[in-house]
Amino acid sequence: MVVRRTTLLAGLLLAACAPHNISSAPAHAPSPVPQATATDTVRPIPATVQFSPPQVPVPPARNAIAPESLLVPPPQRTSTPDVYHVPDRAVALMAPDTVPADTIEFPMLSLDQYASHDRVQYYLKLFSGDARERIGERLTAGTRYDPYIRGKLRAAGIPEDMTYLALIESGYNPHDYSSAAAVGMWQFMTTTAKDYGLRVDWWVDERRDPMRATDAAIHYLNDLRGKFGSIYLAAAAYNGGEGRVSRGLSRLAVDLKAKEPDDQFFSLASTNLLRAETKNYVPQLIAAAIIARDPRAYGIRIDTLAPIAFDSVFVPRLTGVSAVAKACNTGAKDILDLNGQILRGMTPPDGSVWMRVPVGCGATFDGGLAALDSADRRGASFHTVKKGETPASIAQKAGISLANWRKYNPKVKATSGTPLTTGSQVLIPTRETLGAARDVPDPGIERYGTAVGGVYEVRKGDTLGKIAERNHTTVAAIKKNNHIKGDVITVGQKLRIAR
Repeated sequence: MVVRRTTLLAGLLLAACAPHNISSAPAHAPSPVPQATATDTVRPIPATVQFSPPQVPVPPARNAIAPESLLVPPPQRTSTPDVYHVPDRAVALMAPDTVPADTIEFPMLSLDQYASHDRVQYYLKLFSGDARERIGERLTAGTRYDPYIRGKLRAAGIPEDMTYLALIESGYNPHDYSSAAAVGMWQFMTTTAKDYGLRVDWWVDERRDPMRATDAAIHYLNDLRGKFGSIYLAAAAYNGGEGRVSRGLSRLAVDLKAKEPDDQFFSLASTNLLRAETKNYVPQLIAAAIIARDPRAYGIRIDTLAPIAFDSVFVPRLTGVSAVAKACNTGAKDILDLNGQILRGMTPPDGSVWMRVPVGCGATFDGGLAALDSADRRGASFHTVKKGETPASIAQKAGISLANWRKYNPKVKATSGTPLTTGSQVLIPTRETLGAARDVPDPGIERYGTAVGGVYEVRKGDTLGKIAERNHTTVAAIKKNNHIKGDVITVGQKLRIAR
């Protein structure tokens, strides 16, 4: 995640010219914030949110159903699979393991002391005014994931209102893609995503997996809260970078000494030590949380969607999404909806992976998949290159376009008419696989990954070591060229890079 990613605000302000995407404006666009007037009112905010659901036990996570011989983690994955069943009353998932009949209170953000802040008031007016319909749509979209996110936040001891970071980041869109190449509901950059255990490559991009990305985002937020001692400073660092927040706090150390950690954000935001987007980020979060606690008071309607639920199964490599769908007696769209991380319409060629299937299919999946003909199970087949064959001739014989053939052979850099090495193997995808493939940018794209014109702009998650490796230089050389004595760099800082 980087400073220069677009948040909800930019899209709302440009809604008239770009109604299809809240992430259409440059993230560095100025964000004017008018002062609150004497007529501004502050609505009372409940300190807690109360639920009175019936006694419904929350089902514990269990291992996915798979043959014993396959119960091993797939390549590049060490976490256990997740199985998530939703009880009749989804709200019960927000409570402890067994929900008592009496009212339960959950810890939330303390919002009263900041509700009258001019920036918070500005976003309260914006979200309940011109942006009311769009905010309602995005809060509605969030209800599908709300029980899962809140449950994870509670388990981590983080206030549940932090779910609205996903609203600000992406509008709860698992496939949101920013101009800075941040992806998913929680807008991870590739490097940060990998740092927090997500698989991101040509075949699989777990930033598009709402559950895996939520786990990573909460882990990251927890680390940031531990570092800064404040959930608001953690949110600012999530958006603007740890380095920038740390440097700002150091610059204001004397002035901030007597202030509470949460108050320190607003003191920091009153200076030029944070970017405009980061200054507005926490006020947006607070405003969204205030509105979501009492949407009717702000004229916003939220329709509740069915919460996401699934079983998890272990699927062999090169298995088509269409085959998984047939094994579950459902459509490919249903499987794709549960598996946003599968990019090319099939499991990757390097090994088996866990996939999500509709509730109930876990118990019958292996038998259903085994009952399919081998040709129906395969998402792609290997072709051994004959003498003189070229990418163009192989694609033509397979009856697919050269562009589609290249998507399944990303390491082949030969031109269309260049003969390939005799005896080498290439992949030929099936038509069903092509139909289930996602049309997405290369997950490896890093807008600020390498130097441009000898200058590199530091992004979130960067270290001198990572920058040196990506730019084929050394840490010592970077320090020398930029007169850096220690190891501290800040997001947005420009470094001269000599390879």
